[in-house]
Amino acid sequence: MTEPGTYWVSYRPNYCITQVDTFVIEEVIDLRFDLGADTLLCDGESIELQPLPVPNPYIYLWQDSSAEASYLVTQTGSYAVTVEYQGCRHEDSIYIERIDLSFDLGQDQQLCYGDPIQLVLFAPFDDVRASFLWNDFSTDSSLLVTDTGHYSLTVSIDPCAFTDSIAILYEQCECKFGMPNAFSPNGDGLNDLFTAVLAPGCPIEQYRLHIFNRYGQRVFVSYDPDNGWDGSFNGQQQDLGMYFYELSYIGGTKRNTYYQKGDLTLIR
Repeated sequence: MTEPGTYWVSYRPNYCITQVDTFVIEEVIDLRFDLGADTLLCDGESIELQPLPVPNPYIYLWQDSSAEASYLVTQTGSYAVTVEYQGCRHEDSIYIERIDLSFDLGQDQQLCYGDPIQLVLFAPFDDVRASFLWNDFSTDSSLLVTDTGHYSLTVSIDPCAFTDSIAILYEQCECKFGMPNAFSPNGDGLNDLFTAVLAPGCPIEQYRLHIFNRYGQRVFVSYDPDNGWDGSFNGQQQDLGMYFYELSYIGGTKRNTYYQKGDLTLIR
């Protein structure tokens, strides 16, 4: 019988006697349930185990003696539950593995111009189920880096995945300079200004350029590396000949101090 109702049965031991009995099934109790197949749980996620859709009036007993109708899983482990009702019971269990694929390729790296690049980036996983995919589509667990750029790695154990990235960039650690020994401020657009020659984008602080004539009189001062001397003083073009400069500044991400003095020739 699979449905509630009144059922009868007859028994005839001989031709003269027939015995009949009835019985009533008020309720068919079906406690069958399935917690599902063993499964994986991605880091940061959770799974709610609920044996039966209607919690009451059943009695639940989980592996840790909790008696709730459902169980929230966030960690690796074996989980089991027994459900009882009016003398009937059913039990099932499941194993859930929490997969933590989080990793760190490290801090972004700033390298000085001129320094060679040869870095090995790697993911610290030895799980044979793990697969790797770098931004250049290589699938090894490590990557040899020989150039600047942004690099990323995705590690997967289906259905879980985690991605991290790192930037390898050059920076101006030092700001070396060059000084011309002559200039010609004649308005032809070539060598019209005298100033320090610095690498483009080099961070400069406390820049000072002083220029003196042969008598020691200062004829020009600049606190901006983009502002050079045009060969004039107080609005008057200066004589051809030799002048002297003094340059100082703090430059580069290392904030080195640079200082130099020398001579230059004004020609037209």
